[in-house]
Amino acid sequence: VTRRAFIEAKYVQKAFLHPLPSASQARASTRKIKRWIIKKNSIANDTDDDTIKTPNRQLMTKRTTPSPDHETINQDNSPVIWDMNIYLYEAAHQQNVMMMLHALALGADKNFINEHDHGRTPLIQTILSRSVAAAEFLLTNNAKVNLADQNGKTPLHYATQLANKGRGPIILLLKRGADPLLKNNDGIDA
Repeated sequence: VTRRAFIEAKYVQKAFLHPLPSASQARASTRKIKRWIIKKNSIANDTDDDTIKTPNRQLMTKRTTPSPDHETINQDNSPVIWDMNIYLYEAAHQQNVMMMLHALALGADKNFINEHDHGRTPLIQTILSRSVAAAEFLLTNNAKVNLADQNGKTPLHYATQLANKGRGPIILLLKRGADPLLKNNDGIDA
């Protein structure tokens, strides 16, 4: 009976997961915490200018830096309170499987389409970052392998464009059912 109760609490009720606090909770709180940096699960140094205060839970933030190729990044170096879908998308971009797991556990959509980044999905982000492990993780969790962006490019289109960097992503996507005959908006197949 004890084992069943534990399994039900963990997997059905998700009692061991703590959601990120909302913006109003973050503003009203008093306890300082360290910021989490998505890249490599490291913790940044505490400073007064970029520390977020929160009651009892850690708030996932990132130190934002200007990046011309990534439109979802905030340009004013202010802390960002994460939407779980954006959290998954950024973790995929950073090849951080543990943060991806956390985002999925908190309800992120594995097939999220980021309208601010050309309609790309977390799977496309893992392919662009050349992370076979992160792509495998998303595919294992039933991410759609043929979901295209605004330009009609599927993850396989991106993988073939990056083929000179390695063929691992191409093989993975083909094994998982990617359709090499799908054409993008320019009429080019993968």
